[in-house]
Amino acid sequence: MEQDSRDHARIPGSQEARPLQAARPDARVVKAMNTAAMTTIVNPGMISPSSVFLSGDDEAAKAQAAGLLRDLGWSDGDILDLGGIETARGPEHYVVLFAGLARLLESEAFNIRVIR
Repeated sequence: MEQDSRDHARIPGSQEARPLQAARPDARVVKAMNTAAMTTIVNPGMISPSSVFLSGDDEAAKAQAAGLLRDLGWSDGDILDLGGIETARGPEHYVVLFAGLARLLESEAFNIRVIR
């Protein structure tokens, strides 16, 4: 069954970026900054090196978003392009794990790191 983009916020397991892109096909939607608190996103040097993810269908928009992340202090090696907008679902659902970790650590000053 196809999900109505207007109802996605009320459906468990739904996501934000893909319905937004579907509702506005002319928009250049890029999903990023879902795995850390905003204080960490805007100052990545406050913790050990970590990863930030990009998802979107428009390569130029993703390049622009990556440039904004670099302006905040993220290195090219920290910025991982996951692919099209459908890949936003993983980082969007990370909030559940983030909340549990923040409670356990009694801090939001952390993020995840992809090690290759």
